[in-house]
Amino acid sequence: MGQPDIKEIEAGLKDWDFVRNLPAAIGDYTLVPGSGIDGQILNIAAYVHEASHCRLDLTYTKETFDYVPVKTVGLHTFRDVRFFCRDREHFADMMRKSLPDILASMDKKTVHTLPYEAKALHFEQWDYWRSLPAQVGDYELYITPDNPLPYING
Repeated sequence: MGQPDIKEIEAGLKDWDFVRNLPAAIGDYTLVPGSGIDGQILNIAAYVHEASHCRLDLTYTKETFDYVPVKTVGLHTFRDVRFFCRDREHFADMMRKSLPDILASMDKKTVHTLPYEAKALHFEQWDYWRSLPAQVGDYELYITPDNPLPYING
């Protein structure tokens, strides 16, 4: 028996208890409905924090038949392999348990520490980044060595 078609999965979202029971907000993040199918990706739902340029999309990908959380911080997009899952109920269980921690891992208010590899290079002591302007056009300096995102800066 093969994998269900992405359109079947999309049609079943309205009956999926996990999606129907997602909290309207988690911390500073607000739940927004999924945007549907875009190519091989089904956007199920997202948690968005506009002020911090952060977004967590809960997706299904037709290419690998996986449910995948996709973190976006500024211009960086990261698929967290710890949570790839082909079984939707197992994915739902993981997300119920992990959503607050996943969102906190993206949040600038959460103090993050550098991973071993960056510490070994004494990355936090580099001064060049301190001389960068806080904003250039519409772009703002957001991720810095004094408060890194480990999955990007590691």
